[in-house]
Amino acid sequence: ESYDATKAYTAAEMFSDLEKGIWSELPVHKPIDLFRRNLQKTYAEKLINLINPAETQPRTMLDAQQGLNKTNDGMSIVKGHTKKLVAQIRAALPLIKDGPTRLHLQDVMERLTAALDPKK
Repeated sequence: ESYDATKAYTAAEMFSDLEKGIWSELPVHKPIDLFRRNLQKTYAEKLINLINPAETQPRTMLDAQQGLNKTNDGMSIVKGHTKKLVAQIRAALPLIKDGPTRLHLQDVMERLTAALDPKK
């Protein structure tokens, strides 16, 4: 992206594509089956680990080369995506009638919100 933004598949585009695929039930307020709930929880946990990495978490090659730290755009993009996802879940919740789906979305929203503000 830094070399030629007109040709690059940007991080923002990647997160948008992931959101459309992984969270496709949110805008249409459909029940989320067990397998999709597990996928969504795994995705949420990955976001949480990017925002608040564990001290003992092994560093990946990407971390070693670029890293998600306070001095580049990576963290800003991840946090922005996470905030957008929380807002979408919050907006969808009142329209979700399926019990397991409601509980799942409430749980994921709480986890993501806590990751964004770990002081609470």
